[in-house]
Amino acid sequence: MRPTKLPFQHASRWQDIFYSSDRHRQKTLDIMAPTVSAKANNVTCIYIHGGSWQCGDKQSVVSSGILRAMCQRGYTSASLNYRLSPEVVHPMHALDIAQGIKWVHNNISHYGGDPDKLVVMGHSAGAHLALYSVAEATVFREMDLQSSSIRALIGISGVYNIARMANVTFYGSLVIPPAFGNRADTWRLASLLSVLAKYGDICPLVQIPTLLINAKDDFHLQKDSEELLQWIRKYGTSHCRSEVIDQCNHFSILHQQEEKAISSAAIDKVASFLDNF
Repeated sequence: MRPTKLPFQHASRWQDIFYSSDRHRQKTLDIMAPTVSAKANNVTCIYIHGGSWQCGDKQSVVSSGILRAMCQRGYTSASLNYRLSPEVVHPMHALDIAQGIKWVHNNISHYGGDPDKLVVMGHSAGAHLALYSVAEATVFREMDLQSSSIRALIGISGVYNIARMANVTFYGSLVIPPAFGNRADTWRLASLLSVLAKYGDICPLVQIPTLLINAKDDFHLQKDSEELLQWIRKYGTSHCRSEVIDQCNHFSILHQQEEKAISSAAIDKVASFLDNF
């Protein structure tokens, strides 16, 4: 597949690459890579879009902007699509993400990235999938890689407590059942704290440096992040921190200016965090 040359900072983009042998229309990814001035640490960012597990796309304005912003900062990046509800329900979204991460690990060296320096990040439902796919052993083993290959995890306005989302907000009562079913025990088991309680200090999530970013106006999701941060530190790494971005909400935290790099403070926080790797 020939790359598309992009009109900024000497970058190339490859679109609609199938990451699964079944070639499902949603199991595709895009890659964007700088052709010059790549970061010396060669970290590869994998971005997972949000959308209540039911909508969203790797080529949306926000998703494309994430790739562009990270590429302009010198990082090779991939953006994944995955099957959406109601076509599938939990945990199939996460299993798709595991397949996508496995493909990136096996192939990103051909695009200038380092397969053993992966950073997995997502927004909203995508943040849940980013962290859950690494935390839940039955999903993580599908990646067929060592946890040391994932250098960092980044969640932006993530939904980490599915049961709370289903019960606390009217919006949650509408979006959780199509993606997770109607059983409260399923909601609980899909929540990150339940996964950490199940695996404790052997959970890959607690071994990997993690950045949790929230908007100042972010529903109850700051509480989700605070609880998760405490549990990660309880079982494992102290290299986990949280940030709150002022003057934005859950939806505007990644807003960008048309045809320009994302101007969000959240992306600046991400880039600063990644400079450590």
